[in-house]
Amino acid sequence: AEKRTEFFLQVAAAMHQCGDSVLHFFWIGEGLERRRVEESLVQLPPSLAGKIRFPGARLDVADCLAAFDAFVLTSAYEGLPGALLEAMAAGLPCVATNVPGTRDVLTASCDDEIGLLADAGDPVRFATALLDLLRDTERMQRMGNNAQRHVLERYGLQTMVSEFGRVFRSVINENIGGESL
Repeated sequence: AEKRTEFFLQVAAAMHQCGDSVLHFFWIGEGLERRRVEESLVQLPPSLAGKIRFPGARLDVADCLAAFDAFVLTSAYEGLPGALLEAMAAGLPCVATNVPGTRDVLTASCDDEIGLLADAGDPVRFATALLDLLRDTERMQRMGNNAQRHVLERYGLQTMVSEFGRVFRSVINENIGGESL
């Protein structure tokens, strides 16, 4: 429920109303909301419903991401948004709701634009932000490159192991009375 498929469908509907018939939408993953979402799809105009796919859980997510032009995350909240990081690592420009978790990731670089935070409460404003990005291919390319570089630098294996080690050492040091390890 926190991924907000209904909001995603509202964003898709708002984009579709702008008359852009080239757009197609894919929601990868599986969950308890699937049946409700499929029921919602039946209520959409056929011209829009035919452009939305829910292929379910996939083992080839990297291949799927490589086929997309952009990545969207419509979550109500996130911890560390793994799907967002995967999309950024794939070099995709990303638009995500402006909520904790996604905000932490997408505002971490003050020099380069690595993604867009969009209105978490207004699907029309979210759709407008996404459409503006999709209409600017140079910005999309630059954002995707920046995002990929950012993820590799900040979330690469060596960096993550180092950071976890630093946190563990800090906790251990606090618990043994300040003795340094």
